[in-house]
Amino acid sequence: MIHLILSAALAAQAPATPEPVLPRLTLRAALDRAFLLAPAAIRALDEVTAAVGQKDATKSLVLPRINITGSLIRNSEEVTFGSPEDSRTILPGTDWNARVTLQQPVYAGRRELRLYNQSKEGVILARDGQQATRDRIALRVIADYSAAVQALALVRVETQAAELAEKRITQAQALFEAGEVTRIDILRAETARKAALRRVATSEAEAIQARSRLRMVLAIDGGDGELGDLDEDAEIGLPVLGPETLEARALIRPEIKQAETNVRIASLEVLKQKGAYLPVLIADVGYVRQKSSFPSDGYGYAALRFTVPVFQGGEVGARTRVAAARLHQAEVTLAEERRQASEDVRQALALLEVARRSRSLADEQVKAAEAEYAQARDLYEQREVTALDLQAAESALSEARRDLIQARFGVLRAEASAWLAAGSLAEAALENFK
Repeated sequence: MIHLILSAALAAQAPATPEPVLPRLTLRAALDRAFLLAPAAIRALDEVTAAVGQKDATKSLVLPRINITGSLIRNSEEVTFGSPEDSRTILPGTDWNARVTLQQPVYAGRRELRLYNQSKEGVILARDGQQATRDRIALRVIADYSAAVQALALVRVETQAAELAEKRITQAQALFEAGEVTRIDILRAETARKAALRRVATSEAEAIQARSRLRMVLAIDGGDGELGDLDEDAEIGLPVLGPETLEARALIRPEIKQAETNVRIASLEVLKQKGAYLPVLIADVGYVRQKSSFPSDGYGYAALRFTVPVFQGGEVGARTRVAAARLHQAEVTLAEERRQASEDVRQALALLEVARRSRSLADEQVKAAEAEYAQARDLYEQREVTALDLQAAESALSEARRDLIQARFGVLRAEASAWLAAGSLAEAALENFK
């Protein structure tokens, strides 16, 4: 018994184990990790690798092919002719032969060359797709990171609202004891405090969801310990360039580059299909070694083989018309992408202007709400206004603070959307977030 008492006393005197300090995850660090480890980034990189491999495979079509073939045959009988002194075996009982051949395509209507050029355009297409993927990843990281920080800021706002309600409870209790107000004022303050605490829980749940989404895009398998603390105090912003600069960038954004590449690929496809009307010329060089001595047991040869298409049942013409239709589709898509890019920039800049104006008004609203609350609190102490007036001032102040938080992060999202419309979000984010 004494041993248990001493152990309890020592445990009580022992210093508490400090909680582990989580590393701080900045927005720049989140972007760097996402560009490297996000599943979408890995898939885009694999697409580039596959396109390069396809280009190399296509290049092999115009290079020579060297093959070694052979066979070993057991025949039911052996046949020879000629005198015993000069006999020739034309059918050995056990026959074998080996052949080394070199085959070089000489001309095929330049179809191999155009296919190779298409594969090179495919590499460009994949790299532009990788850039577009980086922009989309940057937008998602910024949105999820800012949503998590915004939720934490809203937790503080709702906590402040609960503190205001707590002060009103104390004030109403003092006035109630002095006989100045009824108990309903205390109950109203307690109701407001419970509502604020409920909103705190809602904001905490939103922060949990935003952090979960952020872990997904950053490919983090662990929980919050792996993610770390977010930089809540950092002033996050993406200064946006002028409309002319953004529109000029939008006209060369990855989606438009991909559309232009698709037009070039479709043009090459038309030429490639037309090349099927032209003859095919192939050069062969080989050497044969065999058991049979007729006509010789070893000889070499060189051949030039050609094929002239005369009638293909209309297949080549049909394939050419299909390729021409695909080319027209690609040209229409390119024109549409250019119009869409200009409209995206105009729309993003208009929404950014609205977001900035909303933030400015929200800032002024907070100042006015703070002044209103201070005056309402003083007047309530002097019994010149009712508890309802003070409660309305508290609600207005909390709502103004809430709107300011949302407006501040709304500007960040609008700025990110403007850079995304210009096709330069990843570049701008890496340049501005240090």
